[in-house]
Amino acid sequence: MNIVDLAALIKRLYSTDDEPAYLHRFDKNAWYTLYALALEHKVDALLYKQLCRHTALFATIPAGIRRALRSIYQYNYNQNRYGIDEANRIAQACYEVGIRICAKRGLALLGDVYPDFGVRPLEDIDFIVSPHDLLATDSLLQAANYEILRINDQFATHLPDHATAVTSVLYKRKGNDRDCDRKLTVDVSCHSKHTNLQAIIDNSVLPAGHVQWRTLQVKDFALLLCQGLYEDALERNAQPRTEHCSLGKLIDLIGYTRIHPVSISNRDQQNTIVDYACTCANSLWNISLFEGEM
Repeated sequence: MNIVDLAALIKRLYSTDDEPAYLHRFDKNAWYTLYALALEHKVDALLYKQLCRHTALFATIPAGIRRALRSIYQYNYNQNRYGIDEANRIAQACYEVGIRICAKRGLALLGDVYPDFGVRPLEDIDFIVSPHDLLATDSLLQAANYEILRINDQFATHLPDHATAVTSVLYKRKGNDRDCDRKLTVDVSCHSKHTNLQAIIDNSVLPAGHVQWRTLQVKDFALLLCQGLYEDALERNAQPRTEHCSLGKLIDLIGYTRIHPVSISNRDQQNTIVDYACTCANSLWNISLFEGEM
């Protein structure tokens, strides 16, 4: 089994109530192979939720895999509820001091693409801030009991003097309390070689309601998801192909563009990133991501 098989299975489980008959012929080794592949692509809880719809089929899965999938789903749910609460706390603090902060990736997808908080893992709280606000954001997070873990993927203990030049800073909670044991981290980005993050922030809006993080424009957010998909594949291979795609990230993008249709007509410097995402969606899901896609 490979990524093509896994994508076909998840797509079928989503699109029909008929259970895939071939899964009844799976032996223990085949189920563990499927589980390992789903785990690698971070779609294990998503697969679990779909398999739960088929009671007879679910009963044929080895008990150890059923327990593991159930545990992952429950962990995601608890972690994500905590992550949303923590993100709200940080965003509210930023709002009160005038820092424009935008949610990206998983944080913004929860409750929108994924109303069920258990099906997608939230490993980090991902925020974008203006380069001019990075030092103020750093002070705010440290006051909230966070400490710097990495700067630009390098371990570090403090921001450099020219802090606005960094790409991202990863923070972790200090202490040994129960919340810290959840290993939640906050990733703050202010520069990107592929995207003008300042322009994205300038185009963002502050929605009505209690959430104080800003919402990105649909096109900006879709392009960020394309960027994440491409950069993840680039880490696997210098010349990314479909087989290097992260299925979890691709499903994020497909789910978002199905709910928020967007037209990408003038790709400019985004050409490589968008083309890769469109190729993966066409090859693995047999759909077009964007309106007017060539």
